[in-house]
Amino acid sequence: NKLTEMIEQLLDLSRLESGLLHVKPYPYRLSDIVTSTMAQLLDITREHRLRIAVADDLPLVQADQQRIAQVLNNLVSNAAKP
Repeated sequence: NKLTEMIEQLLDLSRLESGLLHVKPYPYRLSDIVTSTMAQLLDITREHRLRIAVADDLPLVQADQQRIAQVLNNLVSNAAKP
């Protein structure tokens, strides 16, 4: 799984540099994006305690859910590294 993720990230970087990476922003609740990636985040942080608090009254955000989930995964993965 980790190797697949790394390959996908490299492909995304290549697409971004060539202008072929398409971002599809839609209105989302930030809490929904976090919830959709929580299983992956918990897997990354097995040896750590992960706590994410998202306020209930935040406005909707215009975002590409897949890209924001990828950013969250990258941030948490980097934070969990020794």
